[in-house]
This record gives sequence, C-alpha cells and structure tokens, in this order.
Amino acid sequence: MIMPAPYFEICDNLGCFYVSGYALKVKENGDCAFLNEDRRCEIYGDRFEICRIYPYMLHREADEYGNVDWRQISGLNDHGEYNAEISDEECRKTAEMTAAYEKDFLVQERDFYKRVLEHLGENGLKPVRRIYDEKMRAFGRGEPITVFVYNGDGFDERVLVSGDYVITR
Repeated sequence: MIMPAPYFEICDNLGCFYVSGYALKVKENGDCAFLNEDRRCEIYGDRFEICRIYPYMLHREADEYGNVDWRQISGLNDHGEYNAEISDEECRKTAEMTAAYEKDFLVQERDFYKRVLEHLGENGLKPVRRIYDEKMRAFGRGEPITVFVYNGDGFDERVLVSGDYVITR
C-alpha cells in the first residue's frame, strides 16, 4: 500500500526520475487506502507516525506562485475541533512528535539530495528539466516511467504508470 511519493523531484538525461521516499496509496476519491466504508482506519493501532500527529504537522509545498514554504495541513473541518480543550501533556506530546517528524523529514530530504548528486556523478548523468517535462506529459498519458526511490541508503528502482497511484473500487 505504499508507492514512490508522487512528486518526483529530479529527472536525469536518460529520463529516469528520483524521489525522496514513499507515500501511501489513495483511493480514487483521494481517501487513504486504509479507510474503510465507515471512514474508519483499518490499521489504527499500527498506523504510521504521520497519521498519529495529523492534523498537527506542517507540510512543505508550493503556493500558487511557486514559492515553496511550510504550511499547516489542517483537515480540522473533517478531523478534530477548533474549540476542543487539549491538555498541556497532550500538547507537549503532539509538539514533540511533530518536531521529531519534521526533523526526520528534513534529514531524509537532505540525504536524498546528497545521494542523488553522488549517483548522478558516479554514472555520468545530469538533471534535465526539459526531459522531466516531456516524461511527465507521457506519464500523464499512461506511458511507464522509471523511478528511483531513496530508501535511506540507496535507491529502489520502480517502473510505474500513473494509474498505479489510485485504488479503484
């Protein structure tokens, strides 16, 4: 139920993509793959760290002008209440979990970019934006692409088509 994260950061001159990690698959409507028909998590007791701190984490994404910044992902309209009382202990625990998650995320990103630079250099490759754009258009049309997913040490090679990211039921 995990896939290479859907935002491929780099494409090399051979048309291979590189991504910093994995993400959960989603259903056609955008729901998590582990939500059942009653909108309950099927793995709640063993859920991922990101799920344990949601909706309190921050998320790095581009705004409508392309500026990348940290933004809160809320979900509070669907998950939680604005005026609910939260104990000091719960706040402290959530803050610690959020900070640890964000730190791990940044370390993963840093290590990913270092490893990509090493990989490209070792193999005589270079990132090419034009090829990135061409391959993404082809991917959107259903053509397969090769994605190298950073696993903390090196890369896992995956061949994907755009439909791999959605669970249809």
